Parts: sequence; C-alpha cells; structure tokens
Amino acid sequence: MSEPAEDEELIGLAMHEAGHAIVADALGFDVRSIELRGEESSTFLNAVVGCSGETESGASDVTPDTDDIVLRAHSAAVAMAGREARRLRFPKADSEWHHLDLDDRSKALRLLRHERTRNQLMSAPDDPADEALLVVAVGEARQILLHKRSVLDELAAALVRLGCPSRMTAADILAIIQRS
Repeated sequence: MSEPAEDEELIGLAMHEAGHAIVADALGFDVRSIELRGEESSTFLNAVVGCSGETESGASDVTPDTDDIVLRAHSAAVAMAGREARRLRFPKADSEWHHLDLDDRSKALRLLRHERTRNQLMSAPDDPADEALLVVAVGEARQILLHKRSVLDELAAALVRLGCPSRMTAADILAIIQRS
C-alpha cells in the first residue's frame, strides 16, 4: 500500500535532508540540526541541514578557500546526498524535485570548482574534470547511504513524525545514527 500523495512531498523532503545529515556525519562533519520549513500542504517545502562550516541559513561555506581537494570532494558528496537518498525511496520522481536538485548540484560544483558565488559558476565554462569529480561525489554519497540505509529510513521516519515545520537537534540526530 502506498502513502497518500500529500505525504510524498514530506517523505521525499525528509529522505533528502536525512541523506545530507547521514553523509555529513559519515564524512566527519558535525551535524548541528535538520530544520523543515513551510507547510505540509504547500507545493514546496524547504529544509536546512546545518553542518560545521555552514552558515546558519544552511548555505554552503564549507571552507571553500581550501586547496584540499578531498575536503572539497567530501563537501560535494554531502551536497549531492539529498538527491541520492530521495532516489532510494522514490527512484522515478526526479522531475518533481528538479529545483532542489539543481541547488544541490550548483552547491557541489561551486565546492569542487573552489568558487564562492553562483555568478562565478554560471560564467565558468563547462569542465569535464568537474563533471567527473561530481560523479565521484555522487558515488561516494550513494555508497554511504546504501551502507546506512536503515539509519536513513529511521532518521527520515523521525522527521516525518515531527512534521513541518520542525527542527531536529544534533543530539536527536546523533541518537538515531548511533542507535542504528
């Protein structure tokens, strides 16, 4: 039996944000919170996973000035983890989440390209090396999520139970991650 259509948006958002948090934790970032914003009946829900190195709004500022490609690649994996987590639950629903995926992809490319602004990203020529690194970041996120699928499902279910708007603290998130 499938969930009602109105619940799919909240479930998809919960999977998406839980994915960011799980991959961030697995890669050594401190996860501060997950916040779901908006109304369950809205056409668009917004969420923020706060990690160390990010601003309070959730905008990525994960040491973009670093020359450490591994740190930048891990940060890109965190950015792409939401899409990959949601795809595990809703493999054919990408068109409904295109706006969120583009934001995460843009964030990941900025991290990989060592750029600060969306304008710089839009004016930069396409680089096959960036795309190759993005594929690696997506693969890393997906591998972590597959390995931690039960944690992903439990964290997403906890977010769905909280509803929207809501906020899950670092202590609550870590309790689920460590318990599973």
